[in-house]
Amino acid sequence: MFQNYFKIALRNLWKNRTFTFVNVIGIAFSITAFLFILEYISFERGVNTFHKNLPNLYRVLSQDKMGKTYGYSQSALASTLQQNFGEVKSYCRIAEDIANGIVTYSQQAGGQNVQSFREENAIYADADFFKLFSFPIIAGNASLQQANTVAIARSQAKKYFNTDNAIGKMLTLHNQFGTTSYTVSAVFKDVPKNSDLQFDMVFALQTLANPANLNGNIWADLNSWDSYFVKTYLLLANNSDYKALEKKINAFKIKMFPESKDLPPLLQPMRYMHLGKNLNENYDTFGNLGFVYLIGSIGLLILIIAWLNYINLSTASSLKRAKEVGIRKVVGANRGQLAGQFLGESLLLNLGGFVIAAGLVQILQPGFNQLIGKDLSAWVLLQNSAWIFGLLLLLAGLMVSGGYVAYILSGFPTADTLKGTFSKSLKGVLLRKSLVVFQFTISVVLIAATLILYRQLQFMQNQNLGVSLEQRVVITAPEVVEEGTYKPKSIAFQNEVAQLPFVKKYSNAGVVPGNDYNFSTAGITRLNPNPEDDKKDYKMAIIDNFYLDAYDIKLAAGNNFTSAMCEKGWGESHKVMINEKAAAAFGFVSAAAAVGQQILWGVPFEIVGVVKDYHHQSLRQAIDPIIFLPRAYTGNTMVLLPTNQIQ
Repeated sequence: MFQNYFKIALRNLWKNRTFTFVNVIGIAFSITAFLFILEYISFERGVNTFHKNLPNLYRVLSQDKMGKTYGYSQSALASTLQQNFGEVKSYCRIAEDIANGIVTYSQQAGGQNVQSFREENAIYADADFFKLFSFPIIAGNASLQQANTVAIARSQAKKYFNTDNAIGKMLTLHNQFGTTSYTVSAVFKDVPKNSDLQFDMVFALQTLANPANLNGNIWADLNSWDSYFVKTYLLLANNSDYKALEKKINAFKIKMFPESKDLPPLLQPMRYMHLGKNLNENYDTFGNLGFVYLIGSIGLLILIIAWLNYINLSTASSLKRAKEVGIRKVVGANRGQLAGQFLGESLLLNLGGFVIAAGLVQILQPGFNQLIGKDLSAWVLLQNSAWIFGLLLLLAGLMVSGGYVAYILSGFPTADTLKGTFSKSLKGVLLRKSLVVFQFTISVVLIAATLILYRQLQFMQNQNLGVSLEQRVVITAPEVVEEGTYKPKSIAFQNEVAQLPFVKKYSNAGVVPGNDYNFSTAGITRLNPNPEDDKKDYKMAIIDNFYLDAYDIKLAAGNNFTSAMCEKGWGESHKVMINEKAAAAFGFVSAAAAVGQQILWGVPFEIVGVVKDYHHQSLRQAIDPIIFLPRAYTGNTMVLLPTNQIQ
């Protein structure tokens, strides 16, 4: 019987080739789009889930007066929590960005043939880093308890030493903390893409516990209650109530610092660190749960359009099948048998669409990966239960759409169809019209949303940023130099750049528009501050006297830095510039009123100029209050080039 149904279904589909082609292609395209969206959702849901300790891992969040949360915490907090709360089994502080620098090694004994690489994906971490997080160790000791040790990824071991067995090898790190030698104590597997923690090298944070290794950077004191440069993760005991622990930590901090008006730290389960717990939660996350829901809804709507298209085309052509149904009923076919036949046709259509979709996914996967900037494949669907949801959704859509068509077609009255009066008694017209309206409504909504997003992107691309970025190339200058030779070599480098005939403008600065700032800090106030002024956060940007002109950034009042100020640096010149947003934060009535005034950052600093507000970061972010610090020699050299000289 089933073999007969299959043959009849194939014959009918072949007979109505146009109908078959339109439906199969529509279903194939919709399933293709749905599978790509499901890949993305599955990847986002699978981030960080490979950690064995995930149920007991928590991230410590700080919060400002507005309730906004940040992933950084006080460096002294973690050890204090472990000492005073039994729920905290272990902790790990991670310092990102500040570990980046030049890593050198010698290929021969005696320092011969020194090689160097710029590393932008290095971190400092506490001893229990590999105890808390499940990054597999290939060789060596997983503990970073001992200072001047480093764990490196397998790819780094291959790059530096051309072997996985790099234990005991020496690497030298050159960064803001000076020149420090490290011994490779472990090699770990390369970090998977589904991890929010991304790194190639893990230097022992314990190294910075020695003041001699700070190179004057007192803000990096690991026992400081004033510095927020680490991200803190806690491993709690099984079945710990983290909300109750939050309250106890708050009470403990109030007891320790009764004068402090800082908002208490929050604990965020690591399983919610990427997407968040729900849409109502405003905790800092790496991903966007709202976007996952949005794109998932779009995928569902695309499938619904294809299924409705099948229903509408099938019911619209029902008159062609009416006599077939009538004759089959006359010769003894019951409604269930007819429904089975029509369900078989629906199954073949969807199966054909799925096979084509599978091929399209393989063909279009590289382009999709390039579009979203992730290296995905169909295998990502198996990382969690997302594939089960997708399969159930596809089966439900098949059964509902195919079942409805089967119900309608198998229910034609025998007498009316054979007498030719069926067209007058055809039912379901109103429903079909409603489905068509609904289908087109979905299409219009999706098209409108696409146009709105396109217009939004156009607005962002054409918006006046207050800064010029075209024809500007940023070069990260060499950093490995002997002590005392950095300044003269930097001067020589700048002079060489300035003499190039095709360089129209140049600047050496610690910041690049579009990237992050050098650092941020609170505690800076006017000489006569208002209450709570010391809690305001300011972004710090280290620039030279060419920076404003090189990026076409305008002054609202006052003057630019002079070369003499930049030569001395802010530590000796005690001069700064601020932007208009910072001037308002300090309470100055106007930009002009701020010029010549002093702000207190340990010692007084004079404001020599106020910079017009410009978008240093994405247009999605509000303009930050910025304090500009003068310094002549930093790592980023920007050159403005003619169009024909970019290469």
